[in-house]
Amino acid sequence: MSALPGVVAVGAFAEPGFPAPCLAIYEVRAHVWALPSGLDSEDLD
Repeated sequence: MSALPGVVAVGAFAEPGFPAPCLAIYEVRAHVWALPSGLDSEDLD
């Protein structure tokens, strides 16, 4: 992802100790099923 420096791609991690997401950004563009309920959100649009 050299076109987007400073951006971290998020996918499926197989590490059980990896912390769960605590913030969603641009969730208005995500599919409904892609976001867990109860997640804080940040509207940057």
